[in-house]
Amino acid sequence: MIGVPFRHQGRDESGLDCAGFLLFLLGKFGYDFVEADRRYSRNPRNYKLKELLADKLVETPKADIDVTDILLLKFKGPPQHLALVTGYKWGGFGMIHSNSRLGRVTEHSLNEQWKRLIYKAYKFPGVVD
Repeated sequence: MIGVPFRHQGRDESGLDCAGFLLFLLGKFGYDFVEADRRYSRNPRNYKLKELLADKLVETPKADIDVTDILLLKFKGPPQHLALVTGYKWGGFGMIHSNSRLGRVTEHSLNEQWKRLIYKAYKFPGVVD
């Protein structure tokens, strides 16, 4: 998935946005977010994305994030960016997301700059300790 082009509202391997990346990946593991995707306008309004995540996932404290958690990030206005937490190849945590600035799905360190943008973190049902 790393390197797949960024495409706003993309939902397949020809191009993915941050939500599309997670929907595509989760679909490969049997998670059904199709209804949530239909209810989400793909142009974030208010806190709709947070509501949809809370409906399907289990919120976890930001201090307790771990590999495979989903991050909801807030830049300006309502939170509207999603990323998957990874174990970073050079230690610590990383994150994979579709990055419009780089134009592709990318992985990098979950450094302090990115940590400050975390609005909420979620675990998958059944993966919670």
